[in-house]
Amino acid sequence: MSDVITLKAVRSTPAPEGVAVRTLKTEHQAVCQVLNVLDKAVLKLEETGEAPLAIFEDVLEFLTVFVDACHHTKEEEVLFPLMGRAGVPSRGGPIGVMLAEHQEGRELIARYRASLAALKGGDPSTQAALIEAARAYSALLRQHIQKENNVLFAIADRLFDSETQQEIFESFEEIEVTKLGAGTHERLHGKIEQMVEATAGWPGAEAGPGSAGCSCACH
Repeated sequence: MSDVITLKAVRSTPAPEGVAVRTLKTEHQAVCQVLNVLDKAVLKLEETGEAPLAIFEDVLEFLTVFVDACHHTKEEEVLFPLMGRAGVPSRGGPIGVMLAEHQEGRELIARYRASLAALKGGDPSTQAALIEAARAYSALLRQHIQKENNVLFAIADRLFDSETQQEIFESFEEIEVTKLGAGTHERLHGKIEQMVEATAGWPGAEAGPGSAGCSCACH
């Protein structure tokens, strides 16, 4: 095996989608829905000065607990190291880019959290900072998802056969238990439905699954 996996090679030798990759792409669909909710909340807050801060809190919990602690952990502790051992460069290559964007996302979430806490505490001057952090995070994660779905996961499907993908999937399941705990996955995904319903009449792209507003190329 070559020590460098190129995008040209991936395109010339497409592989069927494996269970591990399919799992991460399905999670991306859920993330897209929450980003659409966030975008609508930002727009409403920006245009009217009013938006239930509970929506921002629910989005923050999902992004912190599910996206970072669970989804990103599956990639950082399981998928990316395996891809690195298979020859995909971890520095200066696609994995390095993804890791850098994970860190950038964490920094934006820290700004989001601080601004939201100050706004809840009665400081209206932090509204602009919350809008800026939330909008930047949404934009970052949307293009991040496109890169993973269209490039990195195609490489993973080329590298790993169905047996290996099953083993990766089982490691993902263990992370669900250790990082989230029993019932947390279901509770958070139930909250997605509640957030979509709560923001249904707000301006912006609809946030339901498969909606035109899901612009993360995650289908």
